[in-house]
Amino acid sequence: MTRAVVLFLVLVALAAGGLAIAVFLPPSTYSDEELAAFGYSAYPAPREVEAFQLVDAAGGSFGPERLRGRWSLMFFGFANCPDICPIAMSVLGDAAKMLTERGDTPFQGILVTVDPERDTPAAMASYVHAFSEEFVGVTGTVADIKAFAKSFHAGFSKAPVAD
Repeated sequence: MTRAVVLFLVLVALAAGGLAIAVFLPPSTYSDEELAAFGYSAYPAPREVEAFQLVDAAGGSFGPERLRGRWSLMFFGFANCPDICPIAMSVLGDAAKMLTERGDTPFQGILVTVDPERDTPAAMASYVHAFSEEFVGVTGTVADIKAFAKSFHAGFSKAPVAD
């Protein structure tokens, strides 16, 4: 046998071995102790959210029924945020795209504004759809958003503007 044939057979054998390992070995899972060491915690059952009524980016109603029956990742931010919000929304958009490409059911991405005075439904639609057409932007009155955020143990306040 020539050296090229031997090399080819070795590469085929390595590829077949790698494929067999990937197919037949179950994915690793972490024990509860290992997950706790990573800082992970989970509620034993889905939490009930207090009744709320907000407005989605299309101007329609956004209430508890929009959260039932699927995973939702909620981010509290605002459309004029210059740094953290676009980075976080981009990561969420990439994750949703990756899940879709893998054939998995993507989560429902939701941006809840903490600046409802400026974030109209139209502004929210434009902002969230830049990251994923499937994402939902949510707004409402300051009082409604504060109550909603409180039910998720999320707090926010308006930073003073320097003159």
